[in-house]
Amino acid sequence: MSLGATLVASLLVTLARPATWPLGLATFLLRGGFLLVLAPIVVLPSAVGLGNVVTPVLSTMVFQGLTTPTALLLAAAGVAALLWLFGAGFVAAAAETELVRRVATDDETWAAGRPPAGLVPAARPAWRVLAVRLIAHLPFVFAATWATTRVVTVTYRELTVPSDVEVALALRVAVGAVDAVAAVVVAWLLGEAIGALAARRVILLGEGTAMALRGAVGRLVRYPWRCFVLGAIPIVPLALLLVVVGWAGSATWDALRAALSFGSGWLVTLALVTALVASFTGGLLLIGVASAWRAGVWTVEVAGTFGVIGHGPEGQWMGGADSGRLNDLRPRVVDHGPEVMDVLEDDRLRRL
Repeated sequence: MSLGATLVASLLVTLARPATWPLGLATFLLRGGFLLVLAPIVVLPSAVGLGNVVTPVLSTMVFQGLTTPTALLLAAAGVAALLWLFGAGFVAAAAETELVRRVATDDETWAAGRPPAGLVPAARPAWRVLAVRLIAHLPFVFAATWATTRVVTVTYRELTVPSDVEVALALRVAVGAVDAVAAVVVAWLLGEAIGALAARRVILLGEGTAMALRGAVGRLVRYPWRCFVLGAIPIVPLALLLVVVGWAGSATWDALRAALSFGSGWLVTLALVTALVASFTGGLLLIGVASAWRAGVWTVEVAGTFGVIGHGPEGQWMGGADSGRLNDLRPRVVDHGPEVMDVLEDDRLRRL
């Protein structure tokens, strides 16, 4: 299928199947999206307050090494991170599995009026989906580890000797460690593309972890521009939604705090609470739709490479006259010239 057909088909089936929206929202939130959703209504400490907390800890680690309280704090954070990684990751993998199956097995998704032949959905692929997702993001882990060192160094410098106090701390750190930020973004995009492709090969083909990852990397290497476009375009509306929803939620939250602080009437408070709940709920709904579309793009991309008969997943031509492609359901012989048609007809008569 062409790029446009893949994007449009996945969007249409997402809009027509509201059941995929909560599944898309669940995968987004469980894989860290809740941090982006809650960030606008969380009161962040000022640069001075953050410096008063972080500077002593960093100074102790730099000059005295790792102390017992710091080690316990890091250990607790590590345990919590592992619980979230595998617990929430497994639930997200199960939700992604159901989402992929709903899109891939939907008759209205495909021009032929039926799912592509050759799909062999795995019975319980959630753990394998989690495995390929984690392995695909190993480069991101390495990039984030290296970037953390750079960011900590730049943050310490900005807290102790600020380069420009009129510029926000986060912006100063991002500019000072732009190479680290770029490395993390590129590694995350690669991990998302490889993980999404491999997960769908596990779910739809029943492949093992290693085979699914090899197939995903191979497709990314063969079609880098196509994979980049399919991965980047659905992220744009999702990012815009996060910005708009975050701005609306932050503005409403600030207004509500001000109303409570200055003792505004109950009617004003009720209106602001209603507006906050409405903006938050509507934002989650739109984020769920965008996330479901993003997942559907990769599902149609993988399933759309199947032929109309059960041959290989790349949709290659076979010797039989009944072979075809998903976006071209004609028999192979119609593409031949008169000479080839005569040869094929003679061969058919000899067989009779």
